[in-house]
Amino acid sequence: MLNYSAIPVIVVICYIAITAIKTTKINSKFYPLISCILGALLAAAMFFIFPEFIGAATLTAAIISGAVSGLAATGTNQVFKQLLKAAENGEDLSKVNTTSTAPTDTGGSTDTK
Repeated sequence: MLNYSAIPVIVVICYIAITAIKTTKINSKFYPLISCILGALLAAAMFFIFPEFIGAATLTAAIISGAVSGLAATGTNQVFKQLLKAAENGEDLSKVNTTSTAPTDTGGSTDTK
């Protein structure tokens, strides 16, 4: 039976690492890439050090699950950021759009005749 208990551990480690990296001058567009690579490296290390903890049958599976876990840390960060921003603005948190920060179209037409 597979044991995937390492996935939340990798997510938390990547989240903390990205939070620490935010204090540096590294461009924020690289945070997902850094988190993905860190997650893959952590999973590969766990595959050899604690094979029963990672729960993957092959090194490739461990690396993929670690990379996805690293990306999940970046997504988690964005969800928290959007919820905090909405709470500060007094918005109803049940209606917060956590998938995009771009303004939505109001449906108005810009066609002129």
